[in-house]
Amino acid sequence: MKPIKHTTVIIALIVLTACNKQPSINNYICDNAPAKLDIISNKQAKLSFYDHDYMLNHEVSASGSKYINQEVLFWSKGEQAMLIIKGKKYHCNTS
Repeated sequence: MKPIKHTTVIIALIVLTACNKQPSINNYICDNAPAKLDIISNKQAKLSFYDHDYMLNHEVSASGSKYINQEVLFWSKGEQAMLIIKGKKYHCNTS
């Protein structure tokens, strides 16, 4: 491989690697109980709370981030969040 082609391939790989968004994990304390929100993609997240895992879908929100499914709503903005599971509401802060 010629040096110019080799350099071009290396630069392309670096650019593609930089564009690859890694999942992020956010830890919260919700009414004294730990919760973990694992953002899988810009469309899905997994919430772990009280030994249960909930798959949530991202929903557009006027402010903050909102993830929902049929029984769970998780909304966060900054260091605070609100979690509602089957009608029970929890106040959350980042841990």
